[in-house]
Amino acid sequence: MKDKRKENERKFRFWTELPGGGRRYIYEVPGKRGWKAKYVKEVNDREETMRFYQEIYDDQGNLVEIHEKYPEDKGQRKVKGEIEMKLTRNKLAQKLIDYLYHRINLADLVDWAEMSMMELDFNERELETIREIVGRLGLADVKAFGLTWEDIQNFLCRLGYRVDLKITEIPAVGQ
Repeated sequence: MKDKRKENERKFRFWTELPGGGRRYIYEVPGKRGWKAKYVKEVNDREETMRFYQEIYDDQGNLVEIHEKYPEDKGQRKVKGEIEMKLTRNKLAQKLIDYLYHRINLADLVDWAEMSMMELDFNERELETIREIVGRLGLADVKAFGLTWEDIQNFLCRLGYRVDLKITEIPAVGQ
């Protein structure tokens, strides 16, 4: 048991004591854009694994998903509650703006749109517009659909935004 405990302490680095002599080991992994994940391993007093799962936190520190792995792989589970699960035109516009400013890449935008179609509720008053735009974004990595500058400009206009483009000449090196 001592060898297993030392190995868990070395591997996870942080733990809390549980009633009955068990422990909850935690290892935190930083993600992109402020997100993070935690590996959590709960053991009994003999250091036998009782439960193992991952917790996924958004950039505000809210728990958004739990991936249960052991004793039974239950897959991914979205966590609702205080987390806003409704997609509005403003949130959708911000995703498009993040893409234009290269804060997210096309693959991230497509993944987000696919997850939104699967999991999020759309604001009822804006349902048709949001559904059409998110549906197209989820297919932006398919050659037959793609995503052009004009598409993004049109989407933002439909969401109540105007794009003002500013182009500045950069002096050549050595001039």
